[in-house]
Amino acid sequence: MQAMEVIFKHLALDETSFHHRKDLIRLHSEDIGLLRALHGPLQSYETELIDAFYDHLKTFDFAQDFLADPQIVAKLKTTQKAYFRRLTAGIYDLDYAKDRIRVGIAHERVGLTTQWYIGSYAIYLELTSHYVAKILSHTPALIEPSIHALYKVALLDITLAFDAYMYASHESIQVARQEVSDKYDEQLRLQQTIDRIQKAFILDASYDSALELLLNELIDFTDSAFGLIGDVRYDANQAPYLKVRVLTDIQSNGKNQALYKVNQTNPLDFHNPHNPHNLLDSVMASGKPVINNSPNTNSHSDEAQPCQPKFTSCLGLPFSHNGNVVGMIELSKTNGAYNENTIKRLSPILATLESLYEARKMRDRLSETLIENDRLRRQNESQIAVLLQRSADAMGIIGKEMIITECNDAAAKLYGFATRQELIGLSPLDISPVSQPAGYSSDLAKQYISKALTEGYQRFEWLHHTAQSENTPIEVTLTPVIFHDETCIQVVWRDLTDIKAKEHRIKQLAYFDELTGLANKNLFADRVKHLLQLSKRYNYTIAVVYLDLVNHEDIQETLGYIAGDTLLHAVGQRITSIIRSTDSLAHYVFNDDSKNFDIDHTIIDREFDSLARINGDVFALAAVVSSVDAVEIMVTRLQNTLKAPFSISDSKVMVNTRTGIALYPQDADNFDALTRGAAIALHIAKEKLLSSYFFNVRLGEEIHRHSLIAKRLEYSLKFDPNSFSIRIQPQVNLQTMNLSGAEILLRWDDSSLGSIPPNIFIPIAEERGLINEITKLVIQLTSHALLSWKKQGYALVTDRDIRMAINISAKSFNNLIFVEEFIADIKDSGLTPEDFELELTETGIMHDPELAIEIIKQLKLEKFVLAIDDFGMGHSSLSYLRNIEADILKIDMFYIKNMLTDKKNMAIVKTIISTAQIFDMKTLAEGIEDQETLTELKRLGCDYAQGYFVSHPLTINDFEEEWIKQKQGTSSGLTIH
Repeated sequence: MQAMEVIFKHLALDETSFHHRKDLIRLHSEDIGLLRALHGPLQSYETELIDAFYDHLKTFDFAQDFLADPQIVAKLKTTQKAYFRRLTAGIYDLDYAKDRIRVGIAHERVGLTTQWYIGSYAIYLELTSHYVAKILSHTPALIEPSIHALYKVALLDITLAFDAYMYASHESIQVARQEVSDKYDEQLRLQQTIDRIQKAFILDASYDSALELLLNELIDFTDSAFGLIGDVRYDANQAPYLKVRVLTDIQSNGKNQALYKVNQTNPLDFHNPHNPHNLLDSVMASGKPVINNSPNTNSHSDEAQPCQPKFTSCLGLPFSHNGNVVGMIELSKTNGAYNENTIKRLSPILATLESLYEARKMRDRLSETLIENDRLRRQNESQIAVLLQRSADAMGIIGKEMIITECNDAAAKLYGFATRQELIGLSPLDISPVSQPAGYSSDLAKQYISKALTEGYQRFEWLHHTAQSENTPIEVTLTPVIFHDETCIQVVWRDLTDIKAKEHRIKQLAYFDELTGLANKNLFADRVKHLLQLSKRYNYTIAVVYLDLVNHEDIQETLGYIAGDTLLHAVGQRITSIIRSTDSLAHYVFNDDSKNFDIDHTIIDREFDSLARINGDVFALAAVVSSVDAVEIMVTRLQNTLKAPFSISDSKVMVNTRTGIALYPQDADNFDALTRGAAIALHIAKEKLLSSYFFNVRLGEEIHRHSLIAKRLEYSLKFDPNSFSIRIQPQVNLQTMNLSGAEILLRWDDSSLGSIPPNIFIPIAEERGLINEITKLVIQLTSHALLSWKKQGYALVTDRDIRMAINISAKSFNNLIFVEEFIADIKDSGLTPEDFELELTETGIMHDPELAIEIIKQLKLEKFVLAIDDFGMGHSSLSYLRNIEADILKIDMFYIKNMLTDKKNMAIVKTIISTAQIFDMKTLAEGIEDQETLTELKRLGCDYAQGYFVSHPLTINDFEEEWIKQKQGTSSGLTIH
């Protein structure tokens, strides 16, 4: 009650103020009378009102948790009835106001917010207004004033509740302010304590005196009566015990005083092996502070027990180093108890103690280090003196005044002095020229000495006057040392003359061709790249020319390798005589200023030449030219220069050359593309037997696509074999028009490049050595189809004498191992060679007729049917044809397409058919596209036909449906005349 009176006083709530508050909301006697009239009738609706009130509240999240317990809800409903009933009782005096204040204070304490308060009144007023209208339905004139009166009383209640909430908020602020003030005082006291402890640890010479101050501070900070600090030690059984460092002086009796004095001279051991549950063991086990608020006996030592007063609470505080407990602080109270808050308050001090423990350790180690450093300094000076005399390198000591104060005999010998005493006393400048490549010797020497003294070890190259020459390159290393208690510079001089000669030789090998003395491809690349940079600024046209001595290998085989090398050297010399590159290139490499070296564009009139031998018998030339015509003139001049015979090994030798040319910026915009273009152009010039050939962008694109197709082909064969499929083109018997066979054609649909025609990728496969893999893939796909048809009951060979014709590349055909492999693959698949017809090109057979005849015999023994493809396009002779045991000659479509209009082609077709008949072979005409051609071939005695007129190449499924599943295997679109 006294507390509530304080609240009322704070709110200035009395009769006068409350009456004034009612006047402000215009709560008059008429309103009170209307409410009293409603008081009784409303009680009959109380239960309905309260139930509806709480049902509505439960629909909101903020009330659901609060109203989850049915018992709480029942109690609240009872309280709420009384609360709402008093709203219409008509007694609104000071006691009413105080009661409402009490309720508001209670609501705030249980956590009901103002939001809840306002919401509750809103629900109450809405529901009660409905009941008021119902009660006064016979006197409607009273409904509105009665509801207004009810709203006024509700407003009066809300203002009283808000006053209660405002008071509670004010009190919370005051409490929080006091807590902050108390915490500040606590932190200030804590920081002052830590400051005193830190100063003691840093400034006190005695570690124990610092610990004693720490202990006294802790006792004072925690209102303790007793304390001690000790180091954790371990006995022979590895059991921990406490070696006391400091102990408080408890003046309880004479024994305590004696114990304290003993500890000052001989630290005590607190060790009780018979009590495994003492305070130290608890701290060691947990590694955390331990509180014992019921210490029945002293847990430290049996001997110390009689001397100690009775404690009400003990606190063990560990402190650690590198994660291990190294010591413990014990504090004890004779009154009161320690708690977790005590440990929390002491945490900053304990953290500081661990840091100070480490700092103290570092201080001790520093003292030891200083002593050790002094010993090492004296040892180092002795070693330096010994090193100077024993070292094979020239060494010396330079003092602060840049004077040589000591040196060895090797230094004296290097600089041409008879004894080292002659060198001692001189300055390094006395044995140096006035200038170095980077500046004046005096300025540079001061800079290096200063950097050595401030930054440490320095190494650089320096020209010296030595016994060998006036400007000998010397590697100088400077190291700061302490010598005779002074900071000096230890210097090592190393003669670089031999090393420089070797570096020169290495550069010669790295950048120049040893045979011709010309630049090699490394130097050529550097200079051309530099030239391209210049050309981009001044819009020059650059020509890169690759020149090949095409008959060099023949000359070398005829006259010997020495003569071949002599010729290459002579060619290089002759070309050098008409260009001006050698001096510039040598300057670029050997003066180490490639970044600064530039081409003077003002003196470039028609061309600037960089000549190199890039490999074997290929020379390269880069030139700045004014036009394409100028390139042709330059190349002609170059080739004419080489037309004159060379005298090699007492013989007159003529050289034949081919050149490939690429231009910047027309053909490429960088070095790699430019040289690649020149190489491609040279290759084409040699292939087409041209003296020179210009690269162009279209050619480059073709070469690039060719390379890309090759890479994708190799990838697809290894990782995407499903991108390959086969098409089957039927072959018919010209006499019956029945299906007589079919040719297998490979298709490739690459995921990146799309569909690639066979006439593109097959030559690339042959070129890249992939053709054998492709042949095996075709056999695999064909075998799969044949086996599928056999399972369906279509045995093509045994029932209808129909075989699948597979093309065998000339490169594969001449490989005996591969032939044996694909025969084995066919047999392993469950098929036989009789299921296949092999098509061999005439050109492939005639590449090595003798070997071809032997392989054909082997294939015939395996019972393959053999056809010679594209017959008439090669250069076979009748003598070889007589020995080739082929079954079919395929007449190339070149002769078939226009045989009806071209008499020569007609004659060739007739000749091939007659020749086949002579050698007991069948003939098959390729590329038949119309009825007339088919009819004429039948008349001429040709046996089989193939072409678009018979059928386009078909998928496996289409071939199966249109040709295999028909009984006769004929095409309805073909007729016989």
